[in-house]
Amino acid sequence: MGELEQARKFYRGKRVLVTGGTGFIGSSLSNALVSCGAEVAIVSHSKIASPAPLNIAGIAGKIEI
Repeated sequence: MGELEQARKFYRGKRVLVTGGTGFIGSSLSNALVSCGAEVAIVSHSKIASPAPLNIAGIAGKIEI
């Protein structure tokens, strides 16, 4: 089993908190976790615009901010 399949198996259905999730690294991590099937919650000190910032716009309906 490859690393990606192991990550998918590990994170599928798990709740994950990402701090700084609207930033460059945090949004990339959030995208990867969502693609693995995780339930992602993001905490960020920056104000969240509506609609979501471009770096998390693709997963905005799948995460909790």
